[in-house]
Amino acid sequence: MELYTAAIELNPNELLYYTNMAAVYIEQKKFDQAIAQCDTAISKAREGAYDFVKLAKVIARKASAYEKNGQF
Repeated sequence: MELYTAAIELNPNELLYYTNMAAVYIEQKKFDQAIAQCDTAISKAREGAYDFVKLAKVIARKASAYEKNGQF
């Protein structure tokens, strides 16, 4: 998590750092934090810092967090 945080500080527009942090939160069963990371990435994408493949990964990761939390 520390390295992902440092990477985000260096390049806050890279969506994959947020999705990787969300993956760690999902493994820790911290689903609300995972969803929050995905929401942050989506807001970055809305600012224009994305490509569609990375945005799709963010949305899929968010859906995975909801699914594992039992929120269909």
